[in-house]
Amino acid sequence: TSAEAIALVRKVAATGLVFCTTYNYSQYPMVRQARALAYRKLGRLDEALQDLRALERIRLAEPADGVGIEGHLSRGEPRLAGGAEGERFRRTEPRTIAVELAQDHAGLFDDLVARRSSAPGRGVWWAQTWAMSKRSILAIARQPALVMPSLIFPLFFAALGTSSFGKATVLPGFPRVNSFLDFSLAGSVVQGVLFGSVTGGTALATDIELGFFDRLLATPTSRVSILLGRLAGAAAFGAFQALFFTLVLIPFGVTIEAGLVGVLVITLSGALTGMGIGGFTAAMALKTGSSEAVQGSFPLLFIALFFSSAFFPRQTMQGVYRHVANVNPMSYLVEGVRGLTIDGLTLGHVAGALLVPAAIGVVSIGLSLRALSGRLAAR
Repeated sequence: TSAEAIALVRKVAATGLVFCTTYNYSQYPMVRQARALAYRKLGRLDEALQDLRALERIRLAEPADGVGIEGHLSRGEPRLAGGAEGERFRRTEPRTIAVELAQDHAGLFDDLVARRSSAPGRGVWWAQTWAMSKRSILAIARQPALVMPSLIFPLFFAALGTSSFGKATVLPGFPRVNSFLDFSLAGSVVQGVLFGSVTGGTALATDIELGFFDRLLATPTSRVSILLGRLAGAAAFGAFQALFFTLVLIPFGVTIEAGLVGVLVITLSGALTGMGIGGFTAAMALKTGSSEAVQGSFPLLFIALFFSSAFFPRQTMQGVYRHVANVNPMSYLVEGVRGLTIDGLTLGHVAGALLVPAAIGVVSIGLSLRALSGRLAAR
């Protein structure tokens, strides 16, 4: 009321204290920054506030009439006290009071960070990564038109190759197989996963174009979680594609000599390949911010697959084509998966199916993290 305002003015004039106030709308940036710091260093914001509320009360000077106003540090309210402490504050410059309070309580926040910087922070990081992964997976499931080509075209190429090159299995150097379809399964799996990885990079570039990526950066979400969530979605889709192609082609005569364990290894290989190639498309998305540029990488991936042993064994190649296939890591990835199909479960085939895409992933994820740092630095 006006009477209370007049009384407050008189108290300020009588004591020489400085009266300050603020309003909620001016605190929004401060709240956002505090929440970001809390999530980054403390884990959960509510747990941090509980510790802050447990801090000792700080008492500032009170008017001589004994009317006290108490608050709490975590709520940002004033604290007024009488007696000798109040008299000391009344005779001290406000700037000196602020310095003393900062010195007295400088270690409290550091102690709080030390207590909260372990498990809760990791828990929040995993929760954020899982949430971003679910968003990526749901985005794929909700847009079948974007992913159907990567499921249909490899099957079409497998059928076309089997009908056209079925008699090529008798060529010198061609591995012993029951049918050309057994030979082409590995190429179909890798081909589908490569094409499907472009979808994840395109979705990330679309988030950047539409501004959703910037809105994520304005939240306390871990920057690495944004990237890893997208790559986890690519890995999940890659695993689904590998299992899908295997199960679809088995009724048409494909035999997995490595058995059920071989099917599991092929599925895991699809996941690692999806994450590895997805790292390259994510790096391109972060570097360019253009979905068209990411989609333009499709021919490059197809060329990399074409100059490998995906469609014909290296033993039947000659000239430059064979030299390129010998240094192409896609050849060793395809041959690892193919060995599980036509030879059986061996350590060499498992290593080729898993370690090669894992190595590709180390390089691609490193490039994507560097691209993410560059985009964040440019903001």
